[in-house]
Amino acid sequence: MKSIRISLWLPVLIGLSLALMACGSSDSSSSSSSDPVPQYGPDLSLSLPDSLTGGKVAPLGMSSKFTPMSMRPMAAGGDPCNFHGHGSGDPFENGHKMTKFLVGAVASWTCITNQFIRFIDLLVFLGIDKDGTPLDLVDPSHKAGDATWLSVDEVSPDVTVVKLYWTADQVLPIAGDEGFYLRWDTTGGDLTGKMVVDVADIANDPGDPYDPDEDPAYLRLDFTRDAFQKTGDLYLGFSATHPWVKSSGWRINVVKRLDGAYPKYTAMGVIDMTAQWDTRYNGPPDFFSEFPQLKSFAVASSSGQGAAEARMANLGLVLFPVDTDNDHLGTFLFTKDDRYYFGGGSPVVFKDVTAATYKGYHDIGAGGDIADALAVDAIIDFTMASKGDPVPYAGTEYVGCTTGTDADCITFLNALFSGGDFGSEANVGTQPAVGDQRRDALDGADATYYADACPDDGTPGCTWDEIVDTGVFEMVP
Repeated sequence: MKSIRISLWLPVLIGLSLALMACGSSDSSSSSSSDPVPQYGPDLSLSLPDSLTGGKVAPLGMSSKFTPMSMRPMAAGGDPCNFHGHGSGDPFENGHKMTKFLVGAVASWTCITNQFIRFIDLLVFLGIDKDGTPLDLVDPSHKAGDATWLSVDEVSPDVTVVKLYWTADQVLPIAGDEGFYLRWDTTGGDLTGKMVVDVADIANDPGDPYDPDEDPAYLRLDFTRDAFQKTGDLYLGFSATHPWVKSSGWRINVVKRLDGAYPKYTAMGVIDMTAQWDTRYNGPPDFFSEFPQLKSFAVASSSGQGAAEARMANLGLVLFPVDTDNDHLGTFLFTKDDRYYFGGGSPVVFKDVTAATYKGYHDIGAGGDIADALAVDAIIDFTMASKGDPVPYAGTEYVGCTTGTDADCITFLNALFSGGDFGSEANVGTQPAVGDQRRDALDGADATYYADACPDDGTPGCTWDEIVDTGVFEMVP
C-alpha cells in the first residue's frame, strides 16, 4: 500500500529551499558555518520522544496493509518529517506498537505543517503576493502530480490562509478547486489552525493513483499552541466503500504539556472498523456481524518513559487447531486491553481479556460437536499449524464457555493470550503497583477515551456514511 507523497508540493519546497539558501548565505568574515538559519513563523513542532514515534528515519516503504494510514510523507533526498512508527510487522501486536503507529502519523503531519508555515512566512517576508491571488507553480521542473497553483491570503496581521491547487492545463483555479487548505491564527501570541488535504483529488500521479480501497480520501489536522500545551489532532476520512475502515472512523490526538506537569506527552486515538481482522471471519451466519473498534491511550515523560494501552473491542477469533478453514474449536467475540510499559528497565507486557462470548460454530469430530471429541474436564490439547507445538488448556473453562458461561470464556481466552499462543505476544513482567504515575494514568483512561472519531467541536456530518466536501473535511475555518 502507498504513502501520501510530500513530493506533491515539490515545486513549492524547491523554491523555498533556494530562498532559504540565499537568505542564509553571507561572507565568512561576518558569519560562521554554525550560525543558525533565520527562523520564520510560529513553532508548533511537538518534539516527541522516540518511544512514541519510533524515531526519525529516511524514507522507506512498508508492506503492511496499514501503511497508508500511518501517513508518513516522503521527500526526495530524505525527509526530516518521516518516522519509523511501529516499525515492521503487525502495528497492533501490543499497545506500544499501536501507539507508535498512530503517533508517528501525527508527528509527521505536525512537522510538515510546521515546515510549511515557516516556508510561507518566509515567502511573505520575501515579497510574495499575500492577497489570495493564485501563483502559477508550473515551470520546467514541474512533474505529473505536482501542485499547479499556490495562493496566500493574509486575512489580517494574525491570520493567514494558504491553498494549493492541482488544476489541469494550467487553468486558473476558482473557489472550491483547492486540494490543500491551511489556516493559522496567532492572535494574542497563541497559535490555532487547521490543515485539510483532499487526498482523493490531488493524489493524481499516473504512476501511483489514488486507490479508494487502500488510501484515505481526506486528511485533517487541527493544531494549537499556547503557554500551557501544544496539540495535534489528526482525522482521516475514507471512501464509503473502503473494505475495513469506517468512512469517518479514524482520529489520533497528541498533547505536549509545557507547564512541567506529568505526563509531558499524552496520546489518544480511535479507529472504527467495518470488518474483522481476518476476512474469513466476516459475515453471518457462520462468523461475525459485529465490527471492531480500536482505541489507544499513552503517556510519557520528557525522557520518553511511559505506558501505552490498546483497547480492542468486538474482536472476532476463530480457533483453528489444524491447517484448515473447516475444523476449529469455535468462534469467539471479545474485548482485550493490551498494556505495555516502556523505558526505565525491561518492558512489561500485560494483556487482559475483559469481556468474551462464545458465538458457536465449533466443528471438530463426528457430528461437528466438540463434546463428542473431547471429554469434559479433560485437558484440551490441540496444535496450531503456525506454532507446531501442543498447547494445553483446561477443558472445564472451555466447555463452560461453549455452554454459555461468559466468565469461563474470559478465563479461557486470557490463558490463551497470556501464554503467547495464536500469534499473540506473551505477557512479560508485572504491572507497576497502583500509585505509579504510568499505571494510574492508564487506570484513569476510561474517563477520557473517545467514544468515536468525531471532532470535539461537533462538526456536522461526522457520522455520515459518505465523505463529501463539507462537515469534518470542509476547507473553511
